Amino acid sequence: MVKVAYCGICGTDLHSTREGAFAAECDSILGHEFCGHVVEVGSEIKGQWQVGDRVTALPFIGCGRCASCVTGRPFECAQVKLTGMDSPGGFAEFVKTGSSETLRLPDGLSMQSAALIEPLAVGLHAVRVAQLKVGERVLIIGGGPVGLAVALWCQFLGAQDVLVSEFAEQRLALARQLGATGTLTPGATLGEEFGDASGGEPDVIFECVGAPGIAPSEYRHCAA
Repeated sequence: MVKVAYCGICGTDLHSTREGAFAAECDSILGHEFCGHVVEVGSEIKGQWQVGDRVTALPFIGCGRCASCVTGRPFECAQVKLTGMDSPGGFAEFVKTGSSETLRLPDGLSMQSAALIEPLAVGLHAVRVAQLKVGERVLIIGGGPVGLAVALWCQFLGAQDVLVSEFAEQRLALARQLGATGTLTPGATLGEEFGDASGGEPDVIFECVGAPGIAPSEYRHCAA
């Protein structure tokens, strides 16, 4: 059991409050981007965790017994419970986490920063799936939290150019702060603007908006 210190508001949480396929049931407790302190430990894992440990957790709990769970892939568990959807989430004072899905935080990491681990991990996964290579040119369509996380990781992993296309000026300012080499305005001339800024076409396009038909199909791209 974890006492929540901080919990982020994900786009999934917002979708869950609206009518549609992702609508959460009435009285659900949302929130899966959380961190906090361990306040109680199950009897079978007393030696693994201590009260007071600073932790975050993956946004689900597997059964702990099936082949997927014991081989380190609990997200493929047939009985997996999504935190904030199938079980109460981090918008409460306390949240239950699975031992295998819980991660101890480094001493030097602040709790406020630790609440960003889950969206940052989403961005890192997208960059890995895209097989980004050092020196490549990157176009990121959408400067929301995931797009910004992708921009940070692309810069960290050695991309030559990291350009973010976004309407909101606040997000564009954050993109530049997080290491983007330039920003672009969405529109019909986006490709030309990218070429003018980087000197060539993008090697990788990350579509971080979620709307169909945005990323040109002729380029290698990754939907994050």
